[in-house]
Amino acid sequence: MPSDRGTRGRDLSSREGTREPVAGRVVESTTVAASGEIPSSESVRSRSRREDDHGLRIGVVIPARNALPYLKLSLPAIAAARDRAGGLITVQKVVVVDHHSTDGSESFVRDVFGRLATVVSSTGKTVAEVRNFGASLLSADVLVFLDADCVVHPDYFLRICDVLRDPEIGATGATCAVPSPAHWIEQTWDRMHRRSHNGAASYINSGNFVCRKGAFEAVRGFNIRLVTDEDTDICQRLQAAGFKIYEHAGITAVHLGNPKSLFAFFKRELWHAESMFRDIRSAVRDRPLVMSVAHLGLLLVAAASPLVTRGFTMRMMGSSLAVAVPFAAVIYRSLQHRRLPPLARGTLLYFLYFTARVLSIFRLIPRWILRVAPEAK
Repeated sequence: MPSDRGTRGRDLSSREGTREPVAGRVVESTTVAASGEIPSSESVRSRSRREDDHGLRIGVVIPARNALPYLKLSLPAIAAARDRAGGLITVQKVVVVDHHSTDGSESFVRDVFGRLATVVSSTGKTVAEVRNFGASLLSADVLVFLDADCVVHPDYFLRICDVLRDPEIGATGATCAVPSPAHWIEQTWDRMHRRSHNGAASYINSGNFVCRKGAFEAVRGFNIRLVTDEDTDICQRLQAAGFKIYEHAGITAVHLGNPKSLFAFFKRELWHAESMFRDIRSAVRDRPLVMSVAHLGLLLVAAASPLVTRGFTMRMMGSSLAVAVPFAAVIYRSLQHRRLPPLARGTLLYFLYFTARVLSIFRLIPRWILRVAPEAK
């Protein structure tokens, strides 16, 4: 079923073959250890056991572009959570990676929160590249990736310490919470996707993503070629490398920048679909893509049903196929999380979700063919 992507709307376009500075050397599309060695999952676990004896050093990376209203809320929350954690952790540095802001974000961070945060500029073309650049500036034990419009809970760093006491866990975090009061779109989408319990997970959204530095280096960071879905990609590679991913609802960050209109929701999902064809293997296995293709087929059948069927009942049954896949997705989510979302609203949102991906299929296939054709020669 479709996943709740944590990557939020960043106006960053893809660029391949980018080289970026990383501590110790320059590498392509990755962040690695200063020594140049890629740590194994076992060496990371051994290091994490030593961290338990000396306290965690945490570094925070926040990509930002014209996010001044949000930074005025998110940075004070990070400071409060740091103070609440006391001596259990050391927030080594908060790196705000500014990407061509024109709203005064850079000067605000420097002038008001200069003791907490360092602001740097990045020319990265994807949010993955921007995050990698921020991570390359940190020598912390644990990397925390937050979106600028996410406000952490006062116990945020304490909960991170609790979860990472298990050396098997390479990454953690949680689905972003919605503000209170929330728009009905936020409430409905949250109700369909928020996990009902803590436990092992296959995916953590990159807007509230916590990763041991060694694990991050072991998989060479985020894939900078991906415009979106970089969080899904890195989670898959972490698991393939032997790292456990654990979602804990106590690692709470409230996402303030959710869509507040159907048009904004549809536009966000169009953008999220940018990396559906990141490679042929992942495309074949991608459940949202498979369901989007099914949605397209049923849309065509529904559109043709008035022309090929007789009688009002048959035509209505044929037309109802247009919402079959969205309705099935809502039912699946209600069974998965054992709570029933508003059926009509949930079906409407999933209809927009899948329709956005259908439109993206027609937009992305020519681009994908142009990309893979030279590789096939």
